[in-house]
Amino acid sequence: MKKIVLICLFSMIGLSTVQARVGVGALWGTSASYRGWGVGNGFGLSVGIGEIGAKGNWDFGLRFWGGSGHFILHTQADWIFLELNFTDWFGLYGGVGPYVGMNFFSDGAQFDLGGRLPLGLRFMFFDRLDLWLAFVPSVGVGFGSGGVGLGGGLGGEFGIRFWF
Repeated sequence: MKKIVLICLFSMIGLSTVQARVGVGALWGTSASYRGWGVGNGFGLSVGIGEIGAKGNWDFGLRFWGGSGHFILHTQADWIFLELNFTDWFGLYGGVGPYVGMNFFSDGAQFDLGGRLPLGLRFMFFDRLDLWLAFVPSVGVGFGSGGVGLGGGLGGEFGIRFWF
């Protein structure tokens, strides 16, 4: 039964993206959080599904960073609901989506789950390349060795993506 459900799910995803383009690139982000979640930044992979500069796109990200005694993995999935293209190469966008963070420290671990609201500027070059800069407020719940707590933060992202 699980196999049938997975086959149906992936078939629907495949059918919905038949006419869509896929963009792959790099992403760098940072966040200044409140309520004890610390400050972090990271480099990672960005994948976009849809059309460059169009609303209704999906943007996915996988970031990681680490240091002395810690490693953090962060995933995100944003649905772009607002796309205002001022010219054929410049636009403003807004989205909403969930994030999941897994934080591993030398003295414990923490799991973060929450929502984010990316608002940014997109620069579209050569019909295949986009570059973006975004302000990303977020709010969520952290579970870990230190207990459960609400938190969030104000972050930023910078990325570049090539569309196929």
